[in-house]
Amino acid sequence: MALPSALLDTLVDKGFNSMALLAFAVPDEAALEHFTVSIVGRPLGADPSAPLLTADAAALRRLYNLCKSECAGVGPAQPSALPPAGPGKRIFSKEEIAELMQKFMKAYPSELVRNDIMPSSPFLALVREHLDSKRFSWIPWRLRSSAFDEERFLEQRRPRTDAKLLTRLLQEGQPEEECTASVPQSGPVEPIVRRFWDLLMYAVALHDGAHLLHLRKAAEKFLSIALAVPSDRNMRPPSLQEIAEADRALWIGVASIQADQGWSLTDALAEMIFARPDVYTAFIGAAIETGDASCSSCCIGCQ
Repeated sequence: MALPSALLDTLVDKGFNSMALLAFAVPDEAALEHFTVSIVGRPLGADPSAPLLTADAAALRRLYNLCKSECAGVGPAQPSALPPAGPGKRIFSKEEIAELMQKFMKAYPSELVRNDIMPSSPFLALVREHLDSKRFSWIPWRLRSSAFDEERFLEQRRPRTDAKLLTRLLQEGQPEEECTASVPQSGPVEPIVRRFWDLLMYAVALHDGAHLLHLRKAAEKFLSIALAVPSDRNMRPPSLQEIAEADRALWIGVASIQADQGWSLTDALAEMIFARPDVYTAFIGAAIETGDASCSSCCIGCQ
């Protein structure tokens, strides 16, 4: 919500520099008009008994109502609460995630799921959507967020002061924040690729979309192809960007098989990774003369 600069300056000068002060500035609705006039003022010659119908008055009324709504039922902060999901989007509660983990540990008692590879609630919801569609397509790496990513996201977005709450309220219309993973643009390739595959494996297995053993075999096969050192010294191994592109090609192929053949995720993934040459073909472009990998127009963070 963009306030006229003169109105914002007036509010600050009068001491209304926080959401709570604005929300409780008016004792009741009957006094709202008097409050509006005291802040905005009446145009010269205007009828004192008529409602104020200026743009500044409208902006102030709207801001007051937003602040009042935001402060309604103010109580202890809920640090673990995620922002409301958009239409059609589901967010898994702590109880639902705990139930998924209980079933997972019963099926895989020897597995230790660390916080950095435990899928976040938004990522679990996204994987559930893919599984329900029966067409498990590619999920960008930046959306494969962990429970650790989610904790950091919630910590960063939580306003520390009342003034920051007001600032957030005034930023209505800004792009909605989402929990995403930090995707390195460089560094050792194997731990980066393995991490995003681990997150995906555990998310699928938690939903019982495929057995963890089959997912792990597919992951190791993909990694063995991606990390293979060319025997020809004039060739270089794939870059992180090229591995991300191959990962996308793999999962798009899986979705295509499921859509065309009606196969299960397990069978479609095995077909793509063990039987078809698509993944190998995706890496052929990397087998060029030694040199720096050219940057694409889109960074790995979008992968």
